[in-house]
This record gives sequence, C-alpha cells and structure tokens, in this order.
Amino acid sequence: MKTERYFRIEKKLSDPSRIVGGILRDLPEHFGFESAIVDYMVDSRSPQFTTLVAFDIQEKPIGFIMMRDNNADVAEIWVLGVLKSAQNGGVGRALVEAGEREALQSGHKYVFLKTIGPAQNDPNYLSTYHFYLRNGYLLLDQWDYFWSGSWCAFLVKKL
Repeated sequence: MKTERYFRIEKKLSDPSRIVGGILRDLPEHFGFESAIVDYMVDSRSPQFTTLVAFDIQEKPIGFIMMRDNNADVAEIWVLGVLKSAQNGGVGRALVEAGEREALQSGHKYVFLKTIGPAQNDPNYLSTYHFYLRNGYLLLDQWDYFWSGSWCAFLVKKL
C-alpha cells in the first residue's frame, strides 16, 4: 500500500543558508561543530552547489540535500540533513533520489559522497552509512587519514 507523502521537495534558488544551519543544528550527533555548520551555510550560498529542500505541509523546512558538481561525470552529495522529528518517514530517501535526478539531468554518470566509515564504529554514523547502502551506494574505500581522527568512507552510485 502506497501512502501519500506529507512533504514536497524544491530546488532552493534564494539563500538557503538559514535552512541549512537550522537543520544541521538539530543534529548534534552528526554535526556537533559550529564551525562545520557555518562552513556548510557558506557553501550553500555558492553557485557551485545546488540545494534541494523538503518542506512539510505547513511549509516548514524539514530536510535538505546539497549537491556539488565535481566534474562532468561525477556529482557529489556534499551534505544531507533531515530534522530528527522528520526522520524515518522517507524524507532522506526522497532527497537522495531528487539529488540523483538533478545530477542525471546535468549529465553526470555517478554520484559520490563521503561519510564517517564503518571502521569508526560510531552508531550514529553506522546508521548513515547503512542508509546510503540501502539507497544503492557502494563503498569504494575508507581511510583514517583523510579527516583527522575519523575514518572517511568513500561511496559511489552509478546513475
């Protein structure tokens, strides 16, 4: 049985930085450093990034995905965030699918992303890692020297 979605996704053409900051601050187990949140907010204003936002039926932002063009063939999921109150309702999956459609329409053949790897054994990031696996991403490799003090997993999906 298919249920109707309680949210819509649109490309954010004006400054999405407040949305990005507000959602990431709701996720301290993933984004606990204010400096990183500010960096993502600044990135969201750059034309190098495309931001897609999920809005609930009251027009409140509940999630977003930022995509970056790495090169002609590869787009990157730069950051994805969904409010805790909206998690496990299909918002993250829908944002990933929307980001992939955006990448495909731009002529990309692959989507790439980085996240904390399974070798880190962090329960919060293990759920993130498994989320991407469930969405068709494959682990390329993980390194302990890319991010200081953390294992970085590199994942990819062919579109």
